[in-house]
Amino acid sequence: MIENWIITTKIENDIERENAIALFFDLGAEGVEENEQEIKVYFPNEIINAPNFSTSIGNICGDFTIDELPKTNWNETWESNFKPIFVNDAVQIRASFHPIEPNFKYNITIDPKMSFGTGHHATTYQMIEAMSLLDFEKKNVFDCGSGTGILAILAEKMGASHVLALDNDKWCFENCNENIALNDCKATVPMIGEINQVNDFYDIILANINRNFLLQYLGTLAQKLKPNAYLIISGFFESEMKMLLDEALEQELIANTHFCKDNWACILLQKIN
Repeated sequence: MIENWIITTKIENDIERENAIALFFDLGAEGVEENEQEIKVYFPNEIINAPNFSTSIGNICGDFTIDELPKTNWNETWESNFKPIFVNDAVQIRASFHPIEPNFKYNITIDPKMSFGTGHHATTYQMIEAMSLLDFEKKNVFDCGSGTGILAILAEKMGASHVLALDNDKWCFENCNENIALNDCKATVPMIGEINQVNDFYDIILANINRNFLLQYLGTLAQKLKPNAYLIISGFFESEMKMLLDEALEQELIANTHFCKDNWACILLQKIN
């Protein structure tokens, strides 16, 4: 039985392409592969068969093709295209089949499969840059929408005493669990569920998700912060920063700094009280 499908399309404008990718994930895409000629978007069987799926895709990108792809081939595609990433000469992110570079303070092993968050995307890269500005030693950390678990794993390696890695997707939860084991993490706990199931208070919260989620739940995230604690958010475009900053002020969160890369943005916020 075919378990996965590829939508192939071509969008030349960078802003339109990034907007389309965000909408593909909103529809339930499990991965995106880009090159100069085209975009390949991977969807599970149940999403492809949903009512009006083709209409929704057509509204996003116009012309497209749909091809079959067994899940195992998708994993092989990920592995063959996964290249190591280096962030600020401090963090190396590699697959298990890459050699370790000895001159990096933090080495993270990620076998991403179909989960989001490898360091290749600008949002994950910027989240790591923002994390480098904070002291994680003995901190209680919440990674909301953890995907592969890369940010949660880095938080532990940076000294966090406890890290909760939450995602509502079963595949992400399983992949996060595997990556935690690959990195021999002891303080990182994966959880499958929703944000309203999290009841603790945190020194640092990481939320690399999307604009709509952040606008809806920024208040909820703020309530889970200890006084003067930090929240790092990404997953939105530079043009959308003002609406996030306005909502942050409503929730008594002030911006310490921000990053922009490839039209994507990341903001480091601090709770006022």
